[in-house]
Amino acid sequence: MILFAWAIGSCLMTFGVSLLVATYGAKVGLVDTPNGRSSHIETRPRAGGLGIDVAGIAAAIACRLPVCAWLPMSGIGILGLVDDRWRVEPRLRLVVQFVLAGAATGWLLRQTGLSVTVAGAAAVVFVLILVGTTNIYNFMDGANGMAGLMGVIVFGTLAVLSLTFAKDVEIGRVALIIAAACCGFLPLNLRRRARVFMGDVCSTFLGFTAALLALRLWMEQPVWGLCALGSMTVFYVDAGLTILARLRMHERLFEAHRTHAYQRLVNELGWPHPVVAVMYAGIQSAISILLLVSSRWGWGAVIGVLTGVAIVLSCLYWYAQGRATRRT
Repeated sequence: MILFAWAIGSCLMTFGVSLLVATYGAKVGLVDTPNGRSSHIETRPRAGGLGIDVAGIAAAIACRLPVCAWLPMSGIGILGLVDDRWRVEPRLRLVVQFVLAGAATGWLLRQTGLSVTVAGAAAVVFVLILVGTTNIYNFMDGANGMAGLMGVIVFGTLAVLSLTFAKDVEIGRVALIIAAACCGFLPLNLRRRARVFMGDVCSTFLGFTAALLALRLWMEQPVWGLCALGSMTVFYVDAGLTILARLRMHERLFEAHRTHAYQRLVNELGWPHPVVAVMYAGIQSAISILLLVSSRWGWGAVIGVLTGVAIVLSCLYWYAQGRATRRT
C-alpha cells in the first residue's frame, strides 16, 4: 500500500514539475527552438521531465541503493539539465557519461568473485551498454510522448521482472516509481502539440537508469538481464539501424537529423505524434510480454524471441524508410 501511495505521489509530483516548466521554463532559458531537422514547428519549453529524475533518485536513495548507484544517476540528470540550458560540447558530454558509467559499473561488479580478466572484460561491456543506451534513449526522444510512454513500458517491465521473477524488491520499487512518474509527464506531452518537452535531463536519465537496473538483474541471473534489456528492443533496433546507415553515409552521429523511422513516420508520412508513440509502445509491450513468458524456458527461448523480433522490426524499419523516401 505504501509503495502504491508513493507511486501516485511521484506521478502527481512529476505532473506539477512539468506544469511549472511548461509555464516558466522559457523565462529561465529552458527552450527548444525548432530548426530544419526538428519534428515540431513551434518553440516549446524543455526539461519538463525533471520531476522523473527527482522521483527516481529519491526512490533509489529510499530503497537503499548504494551511493555508487544513485550518484551516477544524479550525475547523468545534472549533465542533461546543463545541456538543456547551455549546451554541452558532445565530446565533453561523452567523456562525463563514460566516467559516470564506470562508477556505476563498480557497483555492479563489486564482490562478484570474478577473475581480473573476466571482470575487466565485463566492465568494458557494461560501460558500453550504459553509455550506448543513455544516448540511444536520447536519440529516440523526438516525437511527442515517445520517450515518456516508452518509459512507462520499459520501467513497468523492469518492475514486473524484478518483483515477480527475480524477487529483487529494491530494483522493483525503483522501477515502479519511475514508471509512475513517467505517467505524470504524459498529459502535457502525449498530444499533437506538446506543451513541454522532456529534455535531455530526463531522456538520458531514463536510458542510463534502465540499463543500470537491467545490468543489476543480469548480475543476479543473466536471462533476467537479457529480458530487461529486451524491454528497449524497439529503441535499439530503430536507433541501431539508423546509426549504421549514418555511418555508411559518413555523417556525424551526434549531429541533429530526421532519419529515424519514427521521424520518417511523423515528418514525411504525416502520422500524428501520439499515434507513432502509442504504436511504438504497443509493439514494445507485446515484445516484453513474449520475453517474460519465454524466460521460463531459458536462454534459448529468449534469444530466439529476440532474434525473430529483431528481424521483423528491421523489415518494418526499412519498409517505413522506403515509403518515406518515395514520398519525398
